[in-house]
Amino acid sequence: MSVHIHPTAIVSPKAQLGENVRIGPFCMVDENVILGDETELRAYVHIYNYTEMGSGCTIFDHTVIGGEPQDITFRNEETWVRIGNNLMCREYVTMNRAVGEGLATTVGDNCFIMENVHLAHNVQIGH
Repeated sequence: MSVHIHPTAIVSPKAQLGENVRIGPFCMVDENVILGDETELRAYVHIYNYTEMGSGCTIFDHTVIGGEPQDITFRNEETWVRIGNNLMCREYVTMNRAVGEGLATTVGDNCFIMENVHLAHNVQIGH
């Protein structure tokens, strides 16, 4: 089993990558990130710090996950995006971290998120 990282991708050596993870062209994966087995990032995906993603996820082009929340009360506390298994996430999706120390924006297992969706801070979808 192996991990495939496109030569144009930038992946922190501190990121935790599961078996058979595939990271496409021009992707960025920050240091405090966990990607589960068999997860694929297509082109131009950015996974920010404090993101955990389960196994079997497919993240399509130009998606941004784990960016700072769009909320003036956010004070750079440690908050998360937590994603279950088998997410199908289409193009141009954004998912922001939560507001409030230790809280998470959460996406459950087997979700399908269509293109141009914005999941704001502290949202919880799926099971």
